[in-house]
Amino acid sequence: MMTSSPIRPVSPPGESSSNQCNLIVNYLPHTMSQAEIRGLFSRAGTIDACRLIKDKKTGQSLGYAFVRYQSPSNALRAIHAFNGLRLQNKTIKVSIARPRSSRIKGANVYVSGLERSMTSHDLAQLFSPFGTLVSCRVLCDECTGLSRGVAFVLFNLRSEAEAAISSLNGVVPVGCKLPIRAKLATQPTIPSTAPTLRLMTVAVPPSAAPSVPPRMEILPFQLPALYDASTGLATLIPINHQMALVATRCQPLAVPGE
Repeated sequence: MMTSSPIRPVSPPGESSSNQCNLIVNYLPHTMSQAEIRGLFSRAGTIDACRLIKDKKTGQSLGYAFVRYQSPSNALRAIHAFNGLRLQNKTIKVSIARPRSSRIKGANVYVSGLERSMTSHDLAQLFSPFGTLVSCRVLCDECTGLSRGVAFVLFNLRSEAEAAISSLNGVVPVGCKLPIRAKLATQPTIPSTAPTLRLMTVAVPPSAAPSVPPRMEILPFQLPALYDASTGLATLIPINHQMALVATRCQPLAVPGE
């Protein structure tokens, strides 16, 4: 097996060398501050800017940051020094931050069915003949450190990713017993509107009316909402709906002499 890694920093075709100063750092511990990130990466050279991305509402770290060096050589030094570095319970990934482009969009391949003994380096050796690899990462359990049998392989171009999928999907790698599955990694679809909650009315015999605990009374607005004694109809409201939380409030009875 080769000892050198087939993964190397790349930029989209036509991108200026100045853009190779920009790095993206993924899988950062959520407790790591922007100052700590800057302090770590400044060991590789002079930094022009460092920005930790946070949630706009909570201010919590989203686990990734951007670092811009003064020169491409410093950025390259940082990639070699810090990519794959273990920080707390995370293994960070450092690579060139590439601007959006139709040629690179959809170049990430999701691989499943991997044998537990297969490493990121082994996987990179398998996929590198089909194009330039930006990153290759076998996912591991954070507690045990063992492979989860799945990985992500990011190519420089979408066409390279498609070529790899066409050739390797369903193939049994050398030294393995089972075939691997490869497909383009996709983002989950989020519905544009929330599902509509509906109320359901069912007939309930008077004998089955809700019992009231001793010294407790149901607030006046609750009984019509849940049970109509004159019609024998009850309205069922989903327990996760806000109305259910309001309608089930109770208060103690006032007892004379107490």
